[in-house]
Amino acid sequence: MKCPDCGAENSEDQKFCGDCGRAQGDATVSVLFEGAYKSEARGDLENALELYVRLLEKRPNSQEILFKMGMVYYDLGRVDEAIEKFRKTIEYNPRFIYAHFRLGLCQYQKCMIEEAIRSEERRVGKECRSRWSPYH
Repeated sequence: MKCPDCGAENSEDQKFCGDCGRAQGDATVSVLFEGAYKSEARGDLENALELYVRLLEKRPNSQEILFKMGMVYYDLGRVDEAIEKFRKTIEYNPRFIYAHFRLGLCQYQKCMIEEAIRSEERRVGKECRSRWSPYH
């Protein structure tokens, strides 16, 4: 099987290209996740993002995928797109504390100070009301 990305020849049973690491064929959700995580680990954020986009097509309401996309966008310096993904994550799960934190961080970086403060206030409020919180 020829890799559509780099053109390298791979065996039919390979899940990922031996040269560039791209997921081969019509990959399952678990294969795409594995490829995205491996791409992130080796610093290939563009490929990781491509795999998360493919994952989002398969699971459009996944807060985990949206959050991971936000993280990759942030690491690529694409802060506006990261903000969009973190907001969408929070829309699906308002108790996702790390999404609130990351949203506030992005807003602060964009000099959206008032919004960053509100995001942090919401995060702290959610954290305090969390079922794992000793203050609940």
